[in-house]
Amino acid sequence: MSGPEWGWLTVDENVEIKSVTPEDVIWSEDSQFMAFVKLHIDDVPNRQGVEGFSFRVGVMRMSDYMVRYCFGNRQLSELKLQTITTKSLSVSVNGELKTIDLGKIEWDSQ
Repeated sequence: MSGPEWGWLTVDENVEIKSVTPEDVIWSEDSQFMAFVKLHIDDVPNRQGVEGFSFRVGVMRMSDYMVRYCFGNRQLSELKLQTITTKSLSVSVNGELKTIDLGKIEWDSQ
């Protein structure tokens, strides 16, 4: 089987995020935020099928490199990042446009 190549996303030699492709990264117009799609592999006991795979949309705040994951799926839907501003992120999920309100992300809590 073949598919997309997933590797490491390194940002300013400060942060490394595993399982991201360069094609799945976009920046806000003022470079305050970066969004990316990450392949996440869950710990599944039998390791069979795709039940342990999901994609997540991450947003990084560039001022402190903090990352928040604000969207994910379990059905291996096709996710395509569309646009990002300081207020929102648009993502196409199987061709349907979804908007994530960046103002609702809790950046300062863990």
